[in-house]
Amino acid sequence: TTPPPPPRNLQSVDGEGEVFLNWTAPVLANTSSVPDLSGYWVYRAENQTNFSTAASAGSATINVVSAAGFSVGNTIILGPNGSSEVEIATINSIVGNSFTLSSNLKYDYSLGNPIYGPATAITESVPAGTEFYKDKTVVNGTTYYYAVVAEDTSVNKNKSDPSNVIVSNPDIDNVAPAAPESLEARPVDNGILLN
Repeated sequence: TTPPPPPRNLQSVDGEGEVFLNWTAPVLANTSSVPDLSGYWVYRAENQTNFSTAASAGSATINVVSAAGFSVGNTIILGPNGSSEVEIATINSIVGNSFTLSSNLKYDYSLGNPIYGPATAITESVPAGTEFYKDKTVVNGTTYYYAVVAEDTSVNKNKSDPSNVIVSNPDIDNVAPAAPESLEARPVDNGILLN
């Protein structure tokens, strides 16, 4: 069977030690739903690099600005190009700042397009009809990149391309400022002076 279309409009609300994600269910052309939609997988990454050269659909090798933080076997999310096409791939080999992927690219990418990874599925399948997830495993002050993939009910469990990628930064300043000390009030013309 054909994989479902990707989820749409992924958004996040950052909180104290958590990130709340919500998205819109995918739809097939001329319908209002995907009849065999089983659920969703939420992917999270903590590292970003960029394409250092353009890459064309059909290629299995990409050049990146920096391979630091990436390893052979990592799942990566190739960020949006001009038409917001996003895909997931696996790194088969790394030579310098060049990745060879386990499959050919589906889309074209421009110089500077982002690559996120290593991307890990942080959920078991979120059931269809539940278009939200709260990630409570985050660390305040850390930047995270999220994408959501839809899965169908077929024997092969076909997965969609990822949704849009969003950036989240859970609260980093959760401590109230100290109360002012030695506050004095003096009457002056037209009011009170505080110092």
